[in-house]
Amino acid sequence: MNALTFLLLPLSWLFGIGVGLRNKCFDWGIFRSESLGVPTISVGNLTVGGTGKTPLVAHIARYLQQKGKRVAILSRGYKRESTAFVLVSDGNNIVADATQSGDEPMELARQLPGVVVAVDEKRARAGKEVLERFSIDVFILDDGFQHCAVKRDVDIVTIPVSLDKAPSFGRAPRSYLIPAGWRREPLGSLKRASHLVFTRGRDVCSNLEAFEGLRNWYCQYTVADASAVDFQVRALVCLSDGIEEDPKKFVGKKGFLFCGIAGPEGFFRLAAHSGLKVVGKKSFTDHYRYRARDFLSLKSQFSTTGADLLLTTMKDAARLSGCPECKAFVRELPVYGLAADVAFVQGKKAFHEHLDRLFA
Repeated sequence: MNALTFLLLPLSWLFGIGVGLRNKCFDWGIFRSESLGVPTISVGNLTVGGTGKTPLVAHIARYLQQKGKRVAILSRGYKRESTAFVLVSDGNNIVADATQSGDEPMELARQLPGVVVAVDEKRARAGKEVLERFSIDVFILDDGFQHCAVKRDVDIVTIPVSLDKAPSFGRAPRSYLIPAGWRREPLGSLKRASHLVFTRGRDVCSNLEAFEGLRNWYCQYTVADASAVDFQVRALVCLSDGIEEDPKKFVGKKGFLFCGIAGPEGFFRLAAHSGLKVVGKKSFTDHYRYRARDFLSLKSQFSTTGADLLLTTMKDAARLSGCPECKAFVRELPVYGLAADVAFVQGKKAFHEHLDRLFA
């Protein structure tokens, strides 16, 4: 434990007391949880930063669409410049921009035709508004684990793992509560979970014995079943025209990577595994809003590294769809977004059975 973490621990203890009291108020009925009237699935996590929620939300939406269900996604719209209810996609057309929606809802709206996407800091209000306008069979709450004001039928919690940290998650420095660590809630809150999904877990969970050991470790906090997923590249999306291209076309090509997300290492690793020759990297802060000087810097690095293309995440691509400078940047240079899908390593059948039971 470093000195700063030690100094912040009292604030983390106070934060934990506040979280505990809030959760008890929902347990005791002092704070109300509202039903949205149709089956509701929450996908969330215990920590701040990226844990792979967005690709999992997209996977669930596609799976339910294949079952003939009409799906709506409700999100808070983190870092958006609007307030209250905003309809992002009516299922046929995107009717807001990234500044109004936030980058993650825009990313989902772009890759999920036929799915209604809306944002509101009050998800119950958003659900009622969506049901008044559309015929919906199921709601998915994006980043909904802490949003106890809405009742959910399935509570999925994503937990990022790595070979050196996963089994010791409860003792690692990052496991302290905010602000000393990264956790939003104590591990005991996992008792609310219906299903755990270990993400970025190929190295750990491809071995069944290791996966079972990890799952058994979490059994001290929850009786929820567990799955493990990694991510695989589906396509490289040209940001100037939105056309998806086979990643095999880019094997051996020189790419300069840039992104503004939490935990960029996963994106860098996935890009390298796609066969791209990485000649440079640049990371910005999470949910970063690109400025004119950033584009000048990226153009310079593209030129000096001799790259064939610039590659970013689809979350960043959503932010690059707004301002005139952004649009000029993606028109002028070969800028691509890396589109990734969920790939189950363990527990695929158990995961989908949770979803199927909603409509049994």
